[in-house]
Amino acid sequence: MLLVLFACSGEQRNAAPAYRLEPVVAPARARHPLTLPLAAPGTGAAANTARSELLEQVLGALGERDERLKTLARKDAEQLPPAEIAALREVLQDAAESDSRRGAAAEALGASPLPEAELALLEFMPDLRTPAWLRAVVTFQWGRRAKNLYLGKAILRLKYEPDDEAVIWLADALSRHGSRAGLDGLEVLMQRARTEELRALAAERWQAIRSATGPETGSEMGARTGAVDAPPASERVAEAWWWIGKLADWDLRQVDDARFVLQRLPDWVVPLLCECLHDSNVYTRVHAAQTLARMGARARPAGSALIEALAERQLAPTAAEALGMLGDAGVRPALERCLNAGRDPDLAVAAAMALGRLGDASALPALRAIAAPPDLVFATQLARVRLGDGRAVAPALLQALEGNGHDPEAAATALGEWMSQGARKEQWQALLHDSARGIESAEQAAVRRIAQARLVREELGP
Repeated sequence: MLLVLFACSGEQRNAAPAYRLEPVVAPARARHPLTLPLAAPGTGAAANTARSELLEQVLGALGERDERLKTLARKDAEQLPPAEIAALREVLQDAAESDSRRGAAAEALGASPLPEAELALLEFMPDLRTPAWLRAVVTFQWGRRAKNLYLGKAILRLKYEPDDEAVIWLADALSRHGSRAGLDGLEVLMQRARTEELRALAAERWQAIRSATGPETGSEMGARTGAVDAPPASERVAEAWWWIGKLADWDLRQVDDARFVLQRLPDWVVPLLCECLHDSNVYTRVHAAQTLARMGARARPAGSALIEALAERQLAPTAAEALGMLGDAGVRPALERCLNAGRDPDLAVAAAMALGRLGDASALPALRAIAAPPDLVFATQLARVRLGDGRAVAPALLQALEGNGHDPEAAATALGEWMSQGARKEQWQALLHDSARGIESAEQAAVRRIAQARLVREELGP
């Protein structure tokens, strides 16, 4: 009996400590309070939007061509109080106002040093009916400000800005304030902007930012969306924690906006997100891990924190997915351990998929050793395609493509990766549904999968 008690006590001493969960975000926001206003004046019911004589003079002068008058008007705009910033915001937002007055309001807001003026520019969310030139003017006026206080809100504009030219100038403005967050958008516009002139302008701005911010090229530069200058100012950290606080919001659009911004903040946000992996709110934990996953290689310093998070049942599958996005072969053993029998099924599947994304062929023996359950076997087959073992698993994936109970579209995607390396690459590509033709119907998808299966059989041979 004593031996049994001794053995049990030894097991308890050697057991891994429980994963620590505690309030993280609320104490951090208390330590780093956001002292800046969160909304431009004029958004509240009690806003005072009286338009003074001085305000009208400023708007009138900025609408003229005389540069001397405009210079004096900008000086006057620097002295406008918050109440009149609210009036400028109303003019800018009012589609019934003349184009010249709306443009003048944007210029006056750009000249004002008040944070309320910057918010009025950043919260100008246009639709496709708004003239493109006005969107460009608003973006330019934000970029010319001497100091930017709301980097996250500016980054969010990239998500919602519908005009190609405005996106170009927004990326340019972000770079002048020390952020590369617009580079991936410029790379897209270099190929897909609506006119040849805009494609050339996007390429010119891309090259200018590259020259100003460092020698990175291509995907390396696209991945480094962080700020050029570090360490962060206190208001930057406070703003980051404000966005992190939205990860637990009940409104999924707010959550998605927060993830969009946080993944494009400078690299110093990674340790903050690692802290959130221990937050007592499960949504904060999971969404923080998702944000790290979206950061890809930039989040490699989070590797040890994500490996530790594999011990937290609710967070573990998302942590595994994030580890697969880091591109760090050093996390492979931790992911392989998650494949072992007895681990949570969702975690095992996530780990298998993560090993495929990791791209380290050393994981193939561990993946090949999996024989059950079926969902995990299917996940290992998808991963093995990515690791160069496509021919070995193609027959099984062909059965899934033809509807044996697994996800036929996932099988089609994996088989497409394998087929893209063979002689039938162009034939496979021709079968894919063109998004320009609209959404693929269920009947069209079934016909397409039949044709894809035929090609796979031809590739495999007799």
